[in-house]
Amino acid sequence: MTMADQVLGLTVQEAIGGGPTATISLNCDFVSSAEPGDLIEGAAEVTRITRSIVFVQGRLACGDRLILSAAGLWKRLDPRYSGTDHPIGDSADGSSDQAGPP
Repeated sequence: MTMADQVLGLTVQEAIGGGPTATISLNCDFVSSAEPGDLIEGAAEVTRITRSIVFVQGRLACGDRLILSAAGLWKRLDPRYSGTDHPIGDSADGSSDQAGPP
C-alpha cells in the first residue's frame, strides 16, 4: 500500500504542478501476489480535479499480472500553512516566534 500511495501521490503532484497535498483516502484491492525479487511497476491517472480535492486511480503490476488496484483522494493544502514557504522561526502568519533584538 505504501508503493500505491507513492505512485498515486506523485501522479497527483505532476497533475497539479506541485504544491503541498495530503492523502485523505486510499482504497486498495489486492488482486494477486508477488514474490520477493519481482519487479513491481505502478501507473496512475487523475480522474478529476476540484479546487481542493484530486481524484486518482492506479494499479501495481508485475509484467501483465495485476497485483493491486487503487483509488484515492488527495487534499490540496494551502501552502501558507504547510510549513514550507516561510523561514525557520517564522510562523505562517508572518509573525516571528523569536524574541527581538536585546
